[in-house]
Amino acid sequence: MADPFSVAASVSGVLSLGIEVCKGIIKYCDAWRAVADNIRGMILANKHQITQLHGKLAKCEAASSQAADLYDKIRGVVKKAKYPFLRDSLLGMKDVLSELQANLHTGLHM
Repeated sequence: MADPFSVAASVSGVLSLGIEVCKGIIKYCDAWRAVADNIRGMILANKHQITQLHGKLAKCEAASSQAADLYDKIRGVVKKAKYPFLRDSLLGMKDVLSELQANLHTGLHM
């Protein structure tokens, strides 16, 4: 037969383990029940920062819009600045296209 002291030690070990497991389950269940309240509390605690973040995002959107407008203006200026350098090529292409159109016109009326 087993030693009575060993049996008592084993029983107390099993009971201690059971108590610790129950404490863990209770802690988990309490956290589970409080999740909505905890999240609501975090949101309320950080509401000011969230409001500031929304304001900064709105400013960033406005700045982005202004940057896009500035980019479009600069792009237009660059196109105008490049035109004198491309003018002769464009006029040459216009002449070639006019000749092609005349040839097609002639070919269609034959």
